[in-house]
Amino acid sequence: MSAHVNVIQARAHLMQQINDHVRNGYRHWCTGTVPLSKAQAWAQKAEHLYDIGIDRNARARRKKAKLGSAYMYLYPLDRSLDNNRVGWVLLVTDGLHPAHLGEKLHRAEDDPVELFGYQLVREPRAGKEKPVWTWRMKRAAYDAWRERIIDVVRRGSDYDVRRMLLQLSAAPGFAAIRAQIKALHRLVNAEWARRHKRTEKRGYTLPRIWKCARMRIVSVDLSTYLQALHERRREAAAEAAGSAELAPKIEPEEIYPSEPPSETARKENGRATRNDTAQPVRQRALSLLPTPASPTSAPASDSTSAADAG
Repeated sequence: MSAHVNVIQARAHLMQQINDHVRNGYRHWCTGTVPLSKAQAWAQKAEHLYDIGIDRNARARRKKAKLGSAYMYLYPLDRSLDNNRVGWVLLVTDGLHPAHLGEKLHRAEDDPVELFGYQLVREPRAGKEKPVWTWRMKRAAYDAWRERIIDVVRRGSDYDVRRMLLQLSAAPGFAAIRAQIKALHRLVNAEWARRHKRTEKRGYTLPRIWKCARMRIVSVDLSTYLQALHERRREAAAEAAGSAELAPKIEPEEIYPSEPPSETARKENGRATRNDTAQPVRQRALSLLPTPASPTSAPASDSTSAADAG
């Protein structure tokens, strides 16, 4: 039996999905990583223990009965074909639920959700009575950008500055992140002015800051993702068959077993790494169709859009 757990490859999509769920009451969370070869077993275990695959109506009935509900999503940790782990995020509501006993859960208001060097926080917003949920850079990540900007602008070339700004522009454009990027842009201009004469022309142009508008969440079923990745690895291994240097690095791993694991194997393989702090990088998405059953984002029970909330 395969588990119905979705893989979200685009990090901005995953961040929006988490924002939606947290805003709608899924305030308890934990994260971790699991090897690709054990991802199916872990997903089956989570689905069996935590009912992560139930529909909206079942969730509403559980809420009325003061019972909790949970969602879980997986995401790639690495863009390379030889990556062998995926990350996972588990989100749980208040109420009686096995995850409160089986996992070390954090509460989003006190301990913000953290992914990719960002954290989900509540901040005041003009025109809003209550603070809204939004993503921002963690303090350590923001300070690292400040130090890099000062060093590159003072010692680097115009090419180095342009390259740095291009990398900074890749940050997902949620509201708090946009505010941080604007502050970093001001720092770039201030440091450049300190180093150069007033009459000297700048060798860079500040890029436009990406505003993360409401997106249609694209996800694929875990089994579909593993099968597609397995096929891509076999194709790459076949292409590099004559290369003594490359072939050992991309030899396909059995991440998609032909037979479903036994009950004993599921128990042994389902031990996922909890609260792992490994930070994934941006992944080039496989050319896969979204899962028909859940191609969109979380139920919009709150009228605030992601563009407003994030």
